[in-house]
Amino acid sequence: MSVKPPTPAFTKSQEPEEGQHYSRFALWITWLLGAAMLATVIAVALRFAEVESFARLLTRAQPLWLVAAFGFQALTYAAQGQIFRVVLKAGGQHLSLWDAGKLSLMKLFVDQALPSSGVSGAFAVVASFVRLGFAKPVVLACLVLDLSAYFLAYVLTVGLALLVVVFQGHGTATVMITCLVFVAVSLALAVVTPMLAGNSDLAARVPGQRFAIVAKSVSLLTGADRQLVRSRALLWRITLLELTIILLDSATLWLLVRALGVSAPPLGLFAGFMLASVLRSIGIVPGGLGAFEAAAVVTLHWVGVSIAVALSATLLFRGLTFWLPMLPGLWLAHREWHGSDRG
Repeated sequence: MSVKPPTPAFTKSQEPEEGQHYSRFALWITWLLGAAMLATVIAVALRFAEVESFARLLTRAQPLWLVAAFGFQALTYAAQGQIFRVVLKAGGQHLSLWDAGKLSLMKLFVDQALPSSGVSGAFAVVASFVRLGFAKPVVLACLVLDLSAYFLAYVLTVGLALLVVVFQGHGTATVMITCLVFVAVSLALAVVTPMLAGNSDLAARVPGQRFAIVAKSVSLLTGADRQLVRSRALLWRITLLELTIILLDSATLWLLVRALGVSAPPLGLFAGFMLASVLRSIGIVPGGLGAFEAAAVVTLHWVGVSIAVALSATLLFRGLTFWLPMLPGLWLAHREWHGSDRG
């Protein structure tokens, strides 16, 4: 499954404001690049596995395990929605779990359509909250806390994954450096993001504000409700929910491997999933297309899963978490944007 700010409403020429920073040409290029990378990964993997074996695995997947995987993914949307609800409730606002789930699905679609490590979906969701009448400082506090908790959760899980990978003997210099840099940057963002609330002096010193997306993000983060943002108890509750989402995603991949008749070691699979998630997060293509699949297949093979099973499980996982939510996410986003036009 694999949130984060805009103005109160969109006009027809404005679709989500983050979208203004992406030309259609650039979007097509990133999607085509991702598709090419994905095709390359599949072609290379099939060279090490029989095509017949690959096709047979997909057709013989055990339905009950697939249903369980689908259920775990549904829980990720509930957990993301609960993040919104927890912060809004602390700010005296109410949001139903159903509406929170729909906003979560819309956020996922925008994040995947406009690659920007989760910032795109944040712009869309925050604008939707404000349009629905929620107090903007509380909504922005929701954004800040979700961002900070998201980074903290990745610091913890990638750190654990790195230890497991080193223990397995796969801690190459490239893997170590990539993960350590990712953890350091994530930790810095987790600490600095809440400090921006109500702190215009600090905001003025944030680098990179010559880029519109950075300047706008920093400007909006300073408008968050300072009391909510500084609540450690609230931050840790949301971090726990972010950790739950990560664990549910990892468990989904394990269930899909199990559906193909193979039992992979959960901890080793989790470590590999986190390495693949790092590449997905830092990639320039939508959803880390190609990069995630390559890393997932390789790391599953590390823990004894055959190439055919690893590729099959990874494609099933991406179908469930990336491709399947795209249509309902597109429908919700389209309805939201055009609904705000009519408003």
